Amino acid sequence: MVYKEIAPSHPLKPFIKCFWVLENSAESGNRKLQRVLPDACPELIIHYGNRFRIRSGGKIKQQPYAFLFGPITSYIEIGPSGNTGMIAARFYPGALSAFLSFPVKQLTDRYVPLPAVFGAEARVLEKSLRAHSSFHEQMLVLLEDFLLSRLSQQAFTPVLKQATLRQITDQQQAVKIEALSRQLNMGRRHLERKFNEQVGMTPRLFLRIVRFQNIFRIIGNKRVKSLTDLTYRAGYFDQSHFSRDFKTFTGMSPKDYFKEDAALTKLFLAS
Repeated sequence: MVYKEIAPSHPLKPFIKCFWVLENSAESGNRKLQRVLPDACPELIIHYGNRFRIRSGGKIKQQPYAFLFGPITSYIEIGPSGNTGMIAARFYPGALSAFLSFPVKQLTDRYVPLPAVFGAEARVLEKSLRAHSSFHEQMLVLLEDFLLSRLSQQAFTPVLKQATLRQITDQQQAVKIEALSRQLNMGRRHLERKFNEQVGMTPRLFLRIVRFQNIFRIIGNKRVKSLTDLTYRAGYFDQSHFSRDFKTFTGMSPKDYFKEDAALTKLFLAS
């Protein structure tokens, strides 16, 4: 399997967290659906290999060849259907709005074919990228040019500054809505409206997802001593809140989710 992340060019750095490429042969792994957890980062994805499958509404469907995936607020299940080849742009939370002429909320928990959003230009991009059987640098150039073109067409004046949203997602401490409202100098109702328009969800849900994602950042940094330690480091008040959010966002208990990792299973069983 080949997976790599590529930094965007300077004009796109405020908006694009990274570009990524995934290639894998059908023979090298199983086709079991895997859970993807919410992180509030929309993505633009183009398959130049076989399309992925996704479980949606209880049914397994094939993704479009080129599509926008809005921010997701609960887990989804996806998996390959053959030889994998895909290139994608992962946006920072709130950044996709700079490329759209409508609120991001319309894309939340949805995937929409790229031409349905961007028209003929998207069809040309899709055709150009699908002409390749493996990743080539020119594919990234085409994707960046497309995004820069869309960016130049939008008269975008963000109310929620990217620096503020990045600060929320990067910091280790939980953020309260009241503090965020004061920081942005706007009333709670106005704050909620702007979050729905620009981020695709309410500020309360966004902060919950950021806190949930902090669990995996802490585990990845190998800073876990106990379940209690993880609970408070991630910003939860107690283990019941931790377990409830974990079940909401993954569909599983922490113990069941981590049961394949012996060290983490021991952690959850011992606490």
